[in-house]
Amino acid sequence: MKLYRFIKSFFKKHVFNSTSSTIITIGLVGSFALSYLSFFILFKAFYENIFLCVLAVITALLMSSMALFPYMDKRIGNTKLLVSLLIQASSLIVLFAGIYRGYGLLGSSVPEKGFIEGSTSLYFSIVTWTTLGYGDYQPKTGIQLIATFQSALGYIFLGLAVAIIANMMIKVKK
Repeated sequence: MKLYRFIKSFFKKHVFNSTSSTIITIGLVGSFALSYLSFFILFKAFYENIFLCVLAVITALLMSSMALFPYMDKRIGNTKLLVSLLIQASSLIVLFAGIYRGYGLLGSSVPEKGFIEGSTSLYFSIVTWTTLGYGDYQPKTGIQLIATFQSALGYIFLGLAVAIIANMMIKVKK
């Protein structure tokens, strides 16, 4: 509880100075906590468990969407939304890396049994998020749809970030 109060006060003081900071902070802290847990602790539970993988992604997306509600009501500005989206994007990348770490990847340097290294899964998650797709690793059959969904999320977050920055530039010109 003390950690929550500290994070909330930090975001309220330095990032979000509005009443909507509680909603956004809950979403950010929840998404960050889920990402941390999936990457460092829960990744073993993702092994051959597609239901848990999908459940983690849906939960993270619900937490990520919490940042958009205050923006739709015009309670937060573009800068605050951009900061929130960047934090959410990095949390989602780590969450997907935890899923890949636990469920597994296919590739030349990946062991057939057991768990892959955290750096390999994080690398694959970043490459998938940015839709580069080098081809050195690929998801196993069970989570190919999750990897495809991550690529689509990368496009959506990039599009939102570009739209927010363009909106900020338009407001500066006026």
